[in-house]
Amino acid sequence: MGKWLSKFQELKPIRESMEDINLKLKYNGLLKRERAGEICLDDPSRTDAEYEKWLPGFQGILTSLNELISNIGLENCTEEERMNGFDIIPLLGTEVSLDVLPEKWKEG
Repeated sequence: MGKWLSKFQELKPIRESMEDINLKLKYNGLLKRERAGEICLDDPSRTDAEYEKWLPGFQGILTSLNELISNIGLENCTEEERMNGFDIIPLLGTEVSLDVLPEKWKEG
């Protein structure tokens, strides 16, 4: 538990509602799917039929990302966060699954 405490000490705590944090967690998850879809659709070995099959799902992910940013508020996030996702700092006393923590926090 010591490494987690040191991570908290080196980062400024943020004050956000759980709703805001959940929106950002959803955004981060969709952003990962968007990146994977982009790689998949850009694969030169992809046939036209495969491309056409997966394109509507990819477009749905893009629409969902835009909706989440609208709900978060464009003024409440930076271009860096929109492009690379949000660093979520869990509030003290709030249980957060290790699955949603940034990889850099998991390094020991």
